[in-house]
Amino acid sequence: MEKKKKNSKKVNPIPKGMRTVTPYLLTDDAEGLIKFMKSAFGGELTYSMKADGKIMHATVKIGDSIVMTADAPAPYNPMPCQLYLYIEDVDAV
Repeated sequence: MEKKKKNSKKVNPIPKGMRTVTPYLLTDDAEGLIKFMKSAFGGELTYSMKADGKIMHATVKIGDSIVMTADAPAPYNPMPCQLYLYIEDVDAV
């Protein structure tokens, strides 16, 4: 049997510009939340994807951190927070 070659390209487990822990706020008013983060914290909208008048995904940079948000899609309810945890070795964890 022929051995499969491992992909020698190293993948960074933490995407560029992200931190180890990134909050994701699923809300019923993502646009209002983005306006609030801009006004209250000097946030900068760095990405936004809309469909049918709803924000499907957006990222706001506050200082050196990113906060992700979206309008809660049916049938899901808004959630106070979800956390993305980026780690070096997911298999070890």
